[in-house]
Amino acid sequence: MPLTTCVVAVMFCCIVCADCVVYICDFHREQCWLRWTALSKHGVSAVRDELLAMLRNVARAPTVKDYDSAVQHLRKSKIWARCAALQQWFSNKWLPEHKVIWFTV
Repeated sequence: MPLTTCVVAVMFCCIVCADCVVYICDFHREQCWLRWTALSKHGVSAVRDELLAMLRNVARAPTVKDYDSAVQHLRKSKIWARCAALQQWFSNKWLPEHKVIWFTV
């Protein structure tokens, strides 16, 4: 299912069941990130490996402190500073309101 369809489905579930928790597995999160970073129009394909490492550090953070640190590291990076598309995509799709919880299997 395309991400936009998934987002609509997640939003619908959250509206219908206000107390629901939505989980996105590692596989689908990684698949989305790989696809997004591979598209040259986003301007990160030349630094893809470095960016993916930072994104994975955010996703794999074992504590809130580590999570906050990983997000700050990403936001202070040169990649982040140079790429408005990355800032918008990651801030709007992956960090909204902490309602979506990633989990590791």
